[in-house]
Amino acid sequence: MKLVRFAMAGRVQHGSLEGDRILPLEGELHALKPSGAAPIALSSVKLLSPTAPTKVIAIGPGRRRVLGPKGQPPERPTLFFKPSTAVNNPGDPIIFPPELDYINHEGEIGIVIGRAARRVSREAAAGCILGYTCVNDVTAGELRKIANTPMMYHAKSFDTFAPFGPVVATDVDPNNLDTECRVNGELRVKARTDDLLYAPDFLVSWISHIMTLMPGDVISTGAPGVGPLKPGDVVEVEIESIGCLRNPVVAGS
Repeated sequence: MKLVRFAMAGRVQHGSLEGDRILPLEGELHALKPSGAAPIALSSVKLLSPTAPTKVIAIGPGRRRVLGPKGQPPERPTLFFKPSTAVNNPGDPIIFPPELDYINHEGEIGIVIGRAARRVSREAAAGCILGYTCVNDVTAGELRKIANTPMMYHAKSFDTFAPFGPVVATDVDPNNLDTECRVNGELRVKARTDDLLYAPDFLVSWISHIMTLMPGDVISTGAPGVGPLKPGDVVEVEIESIGCLRNPVVAGS
């Protein structure tokens, strides 16, 4: 299933995207089922982020290719946090804050939580995963200057800096998917997810021993490459079997 969340006629609901139509769903996030309502044309709704997370957790490093040929992955990645106020919808603008002179795109595959997870084992973690989505872990500042400094924590947290979607793919194997990040149609980063440093079940289990993961929360698993964005750009994160997340970049006031 390709799960979406959408607004229509003042109501927000979930649905299953089937071509250019949405089948409305109802129920808890981990147990959604058809509501019995008629399918709705995709063109008639406003697509929202496919869940409403309490938090987005970004990790790094998350990909082997960013370590270089001789780099050794840490036993545990660094965690960064994006508040719920950073969440952004597919198609909505990424706001370039006026006090900044540099922001980066970071196209990543995201793990979406379906059931609350607190101190779960790796064996139980898979049952807490709803599916996978495209995430743009937008980051403020020039990374070579702020990496491994306290600046990284607030660099992730600006409003609109966590677009994800357009869907949660609930039946996809995340281990070897083609991923691309494009800016204004130009290919910036191309990789496959077979170079992820940490398996999804490990991340869910480990993080759940630090904090409770709530239904709808997102773990962004690390970018295979980054690059600059400026006002006027359109950035796309596309992942095989999931979809294409597209957002314009606009200057903030």
